[in-house]
Amino acid sequence: MRIAKSVALYNLLNEGVVSSCVCLLELCSLDTEMLRVDVQTAKRIYLYQDSLAEKICPQDIIDLFLSFPEVTPQGKDDSKDADKLKEDGDKNAIEIVELDAEEKRPGSSKDL
Repeated sequence: MRIAKSVALYNLLNEGVVSSCVCLLELCSLDTEMLRVDVQTAKRIYLYQDSLAEKICPQDIIDLFLSFPEVTPQGKDDSKDADKLKEDGDKNAIEIVELDAEEKRPGSSKDL
């Protein structure tokens, strides 16, 4: 998630890259609300300061947002969700291997 946040912030003016980062996290069943809010906020700060014709370094804004600690909304721990998905995938893989081995075993019900 940290890498997706970094990529999205470094490309905050490129909506295609930001959307791809959000989509990747959603495909991994991770929460994207914080990322979307951070990118939109960073973009608004950058565009506001840019409109004032001030010399602004986008790197300062990016560094600010990357320095924020990782917070999961409402105590939700995405790493546990990812671990659960991996565990479920492992169980499914084991079941497939067991079924395949059972089908190939001589004298199984499929041979009759």
